[in-house]
Amino acid sequence: MKQRGFSLLELMITVAIVGILAAVAVPSYIEYIKRARQDDAKVCAAQAITAETEYFTEYKTYKASADFETDFSLDCANDDAIKDYYDFSAGSCIAPSSTDIKSCVRIYAAPTANASDYNGYAIDSDGRKQTVVPPSNDAVEGWD
Repeated sequence: MKQRGFSLLELMITVAIVGILAAVAVPSYIEYIKRARQDDAKVCAAQAITAETEYFTEYKTYKASADFETDFSLDCANDDAIKDYYDFSAGSCIAPSSTDIKSCVRIYAAPTANASDYNGYAIDSDGRKQTVVPPSNDAVEGWD
C-alpha cells in the first residue's frame, strides 16, 4: 500500500526550518523598514530646508512656524510612510553670527512616540547636519 501525505517528522522538520527562517528574516525586515523611514525623514528635512531657502530668497526671512504642506507644498511631512514616526518643525539656528530666524533656520525631524528608538535629524540653512541618537539624545555632526 502506498503512503499518502507527510509523516509527523517531516512536518516538524518543515515547521522548524520555517521558524528559523522567520527568526532571521523578521528582525532584518524590521531594521530595513526603520532605515527606510529614517532615510525618508532626512529627504523630507532636506526638501523643507530647500523650501525655506527659496522662501528666504523672496522675503529675506525664514518662515519659523511653517506648515510644510500648506506653506511650501511639501507633502512628505504628511506622507503615510513617515507621518506617524517623525514630526517636522522649523526653528532658530544656534550659530555664532546668527541666532534669530530672520538669518538662519533649522529644520528638525524628531521621532514620535511610535519611533522612540529612531534617530532624530536636523539641518540648518548653513548646511550643517546633525543626528540625534537615542536613548542618550547625543547630537552627532552629520547624518549617518
